[in-house]
Amino acid sequence: MTKKPRHLSSDRAELLIDQAMDASTDAKAKQLIVEAVTIDPECVDGWNLLADFAETPEEALALYQHGVTVGGKQLGADFKKLNGHFWMAVETRPFMRALEGQARTHQSMGQWPEAIAVWETMIELNPNDNQGMRWNLVEALLFTEENQKAATLIDTTFPDDAYALWGWSRWLLAFRNRDKDDRLKELMYYAHENNEFVAQMLLDDRPLPVDLPTEMVFGHESEALHVVRGFLPAFTSTPGARTWLRKAAVELGLNQSPDPADLVENRVRMLGDAMETEQMASRTWMVQHRKFKFEGKPVWTVLIVEADPISVRRCEMLDYSPKPDDILDILLNTMLQPGDKTPCRPVAIQFSQKSQVKALAKRLDRLQIHCEYSELSEMDEAFESFRLNLSQNPKNLPRNQDASAEAELHEEMIWQTGMFRLPNVIEEKGVRTRPWGVLIADKTSGLILGFELAMELPDSETFRHLIDRTIQNNPLGHPILPGLIEVRTNDEFVAIQQIAKSLSIPVVVNSKTGPLDEAVNEFKKRFSESVMPSTNEIRGLSLTDRTFFYSSAYEFYKAKPWTRTRPDAVFQVNISENEKLFAITMGQLGSVIGLAIFTDVKGVATLFNEHEPGSRSTKRKKPDAIGRSWSVLFGEASEVSQQESDAIDMLGLPVAGPEAYPELAEIVKGRPVALKNASDVLLTAICLSAFARAPLGKSDSLSVAVSIPDESESTAVRVVHVTLETIEI
Repeated sequence: MTKKPRHLSSDRAELLIDQAMDASTDAKAKQLIVEAVTIDPECVDGWNLLADFAETPEEALALYQHGVTVGGKQLGADFKKLNGHFWMAVETRPFMRALEGQARTHQSMGQWPEAIAVWETMIELNPNDNQGMRWNLVEALLFTEENQKAATLIDTTFPDDAYALWGWSRWLLAFRNRDKDDRLKELMYYAHENNEFVAQMLLDDRPLPVDLPTEMVFGHESEALHVVRGFLPAFTSTPGARTWLRKAAVELGLNQSPDPADLVENRVRMLGDAMETEQMASRTWMVQHRKFKFEGKPVWTVLIVEADPISVRRCEMLDYSPKPDDILDILLNTMLQPGDKTPCRPVAIQFSQKSQVKALAKRLDRLQIHCEYSELSEMDEAFESFRLNLSQNPKNLPRNQDASAEAELHEEMIWQTGMFRLPNVIEEKGVRTRPWGVLIADKTSGLILGFELAMELPDSETFRHLIDRTIQNNPLGHPILPGLIEVRTNDEFVAIQQIAKSLSIPVVVNSKTGPLDEAVNEFKKRFSESVMPSTNEIRGLSLTDRTFFYSSAYEFYKAKPWTRTRPDAVFQVNISENEKLFAITMGQLGSVIGLAIFTDVKGVATLFNEHEPGSRSTKRKKPDAIGRSWSVLFGEASEVSQQESDAIDMLGLPVAGPEAYPELAEIVKGRPVALKNASDVLLTAICLSAFARAPLGKSDSLSVAVSIPDESESTAVRVVHVTLETIEI
């Protein structure tokens, strides 16, 4: 290679760059960098560093591209000679850093083809890829669905890469290719073995931290954060991937994300209630679970036994291997709802598994309960007795058989009981579903006497368990029987008939159960804060417009316009001369997919924390000063209201995939509420259809034809990419 003579200006520029790197303030650093490129316009790293101070992506891109041009000229004839060995030759590194900055800026601007082309060039120049550009490249290829290119990069160009992204990318490609379940599970398990934190983060609804760890350790949480940040957009944009992964992860026993917030909140409440119970200083409980065969299927039986003398306090049968949190829930229920015994907590609990001691010791310490490990061989007899009883009497499932013993009859007391679907979502065995609730309320006082949560449609056993418990645990403080039980439907009558007959309690059907209805509505209201409202709640919305909205949402999701725009891109949507809206696509970061709509650009400015031009006021404006805003977010079936889900099924409304159910709501005082007018839904549908059809990224101003119901001709909708500076606020 030809050695080029150095100039004093180059040495002086490099010295200034070194000083800029150590500068105490950004202003001083920028001053030194500007001085460096002024002295030596061929100082490539000077242009690279100056790009970091750019106020807009466009300005940064121009500076990086200038660095690429200058760096290429500097290398001259040596450029071809060094092809395949870039980065190894030190003099090529400023040029490669300029290319990296150029690709990163293209990506931030939503210019995916341009970013991909630069990364491919960098790998061609430096097949060793010392800069790790292959990871950015595969993320971009997956996001833009260049699946064949991604597969070649993973399996041919860099087949031995140990980064966890490689395993999860292989799984996603196989999923998109519709490989068989066994193959998908094999790839997922391999990826999980490489880093056990990735699956948990992919399925967790909580946002990732803004700043990623500066140091990354393979197999650790730090690696998982880097993987998920880049992989999540492609994962979220793949219909069915999240649903499949959640179910398969449970089947294979992979580490799952923490319980949903509602279950966590309930457990915290139970821990507080347990602390209020009496602690029996001489009581030690023993906890163990074992696997049995029941009706040809495996069941896991959890026994809680009191030591000295040995007596069974609780027996629970599960169709899955219990985790520590499951054991904790059973323990808390045993303390708070001990059947015919007084609520209490022990002074110590012995576990037969060290992992349970490790997982539960800190939480049980809050209740002043000591945890310890023991082989618990003394529980063998209790388990053997249970096994024999189960084999001889398979219908004799564990429950309190003597709930009515010594119960006092209150003939004047009327209980009302009924079942209903809760609006909130609970995850069980990888499936998100809305649970059922069963309530017992006192007709006279309206007090809720008992509540049972069921993952499936409640049956006679559900009602039996709830009635048994309510007889024993009620506001009167001693076992009682009501004189009458009222139910609302014939199905509830059938479910409760046998248990009521065994207790000699008459049952009647009464469609007017006021106190129970009020209790049910209160429960639904309490649990509905995170549930999106139904389009049924929108005044004057016709079936035609409702279908148009769903068809447009389907079209939007299938077209994936978020893959062709940058995250901060604002669009003005001109529907007519007098009707214009502002919109932002969501999906580039992978956390949510959807479209945010604003009636006033001030709302967009507020979103980006900008102020009106010429105004230095930082006072918060009244909500009506920034117009209205609403959004369409795409989620799973379990995330829409039950009413909306039923309408989708009955009317045959189109939905693009298992995670593509459109949720349409306006946020008012922090809560989702239905839009006020049917015209809002029509405008939203027009925007969705326009974004689906507009070739975004090819031009800043596009006109597309949208067919609106009840109009003879298509409407020309103009979608214009704007900046807040160009709009009069």
